[in-house]
Amino acid sequence: MPACLSSKDYRFLLKVIEIAHFIPDRLEMLTSVFEKIEKWVGFSTGVFIASCLGTRMPDIGKAFAYRGSPEALRLYCSYYWRTHPQARLLQELPLSCHNRSLRLSDTFPMSRLGDTEYGRDFQTKASIFYELGGILVCEGDLIATVRLARQRCERNFTSRHVAFMDHFLPHLSQALYNIELREGATVSEEVGMVLIGLKGHVELQNDVAKRALNGRPAISIPDSGPTSNPPILRTETGSYRVRTRLICPGRKRLILLEPLPSRGHLRTKLDGFGLTLRQEEVASMVMSGLGNREIAEKLFVTEQTVKDHLRDVFKKMQVHRRSELVAKILGLRDQSDTNLHV
Repeated sequence: MPACLSSKDYRFLLKVIEIAHFIPDRLEMLTSVFEKIEKWVGFSTGVFIASCLGTRMPDIGKAFAYRGSPEALRLYCSYYWRTHPQARLLQELPLSCHNRSLRLSDTFPMSRLGDTEYGRDFQTKASIFYELGGILVCEGDLIATVRLARQRCERNFTSRHVAFMDHFLPHLSQALYNIELREGATVSEEVGMVLIGLKGHVELQNDVAKRALNGRPAISIPDSGPTSNPPILRTETGSYRVRTRLICPGRKRLILLEPLPSRGHLRTKLDGFGLTLRQEEVASMVMSGLGNREIAEKLFVTEQTVKDHLRDVFKKMQVHRRSELVAKILGLRDQSDTNLHV
């Protein structure tokens, strides 16, 4: 049974959440968060490892170690993340199970760590043993992996620590997602923008958003929680990937409508993956937000056939689910557009 947090725990949790949401610089925010959590949870090393767009591979350029060796961080990002005892488990978990914390001891016997390459080689080099971490996901995008570690001479993390991190990780993923949108969201004349005010009314929308909505209310734009698949808005003018950024937690929201590639443009992007024509059709329809049943009806095939095609598409594109497919294809867009920092 999960541990319950005390009122004192919750008061401290709110302070950490406030730090995550209100410090605009990623490195400064992560440093402050780790410093705060160290006082409450206690750990010898904390690491943040961003995920490359559309994949689970570490982005070493955005990796950060708090009280950890830069060399150990580099080794983990370049090789040892593949050998982690929980790697396969975390890879196969549905997105709805992310933004939750998990101890290494919850899924792997600690007495056998010395028999693994990860425990024998990496943990020895990094001077760690007990671990508590999770994968951060927001609006269908893989954001990063966060891990806290303790040395062998220390005690394992408790169920109370797990409960504390379970409450905090969804907020951290949203805060990091907001920073990503502010720092790197590609906003050009082709991207729609809608600003939702305090009471849910539209304060501002550009011409692209007006054309996309075509008289529809802003409430018709699909929303998503931190663990759902990427929301897609389908209108008469095309299909749009929806991204939402909280300008101030619980207050104004900035909604970005990123146009998905046209069918012809998408085919050009998919050329390098060795897909068959039918697989390209299926991938295009996934990008348009269609479900398996809708795709089956349009192609006059069974849902199982669509699933078989998707399995082959995922394998060739080295992704594991629809959200990663969408993110990977969007990641192939030209980066020559002008950045807008909000």
